[in-house]
Amino acid sequence: MNRENINQTTIGEIQDIFIKLGHEHFVNKGIVTTFKLLRQNSSYNTLINNDSYLDALMLTEGMFSITNNNLRILTGGASDVSFFDVLKDSLKSALERITSNSGIAKIIVLDGMIPKELKKLQSEYNVLKIAKGRKKNNISIGHMIVADSMVREEIEHEPINLKSKANLINAKIYPNNEPLASIKRNLFDSYWKVVTQ
Repeated sequence: MNRENINQTTIGEIQDIFIKLGHEHFVNKGIVTTFKLLRQNSSYNTLINNDSYLDALMLTEGMFSITNNNLRILTGGASDVSFFDVLKDSLKSALERITSNSGIAKIIVLDGMIPKELKKLQSEYNVLKIAKGRKKNNISIGHMIVADSMVREEIEHEPINLKSKANLINAKIYPNNEPLASIKRNLFDSYWKVVTQ
């Protein structure tokens, strides 16, 4: 699938393709190996652009597949787009490693219900803590994932559904940037303090 095709594709179509290919396809195609190499060999300013929902799924799959100690996610509420359900295998593997390493896994769900797949994971993994939050008025807050020294900063977008165009999702991925990861962890923790009081 080339970039032009992705621009015409919906999030639902991408999600179906990803589910049909399955977690093992991406592990076997080297996305995990690529992320391991990027994490070991890239400088702090190495940046990967994520300019579609397909990129979001593949790159987050890579991040989750090598997360060992710390995971913080700021995300939107439940919709018909099941991002975490699609990535449940790699997220489960991350939660297993985080549990083994006595790490931290926290998710803040903004403006909506906690997705059912996250509730299910929370019931299976004691390490996973989930809180709900609300954005104040028109404050702009982009979704983010901080996984060990990796950071995914999503550009804020309108609410999505399965019929939304796949290229609506844009983000920047830093595969090895501990200084930025530290800043984003602290930012997340300040949000966490507010939503859990």
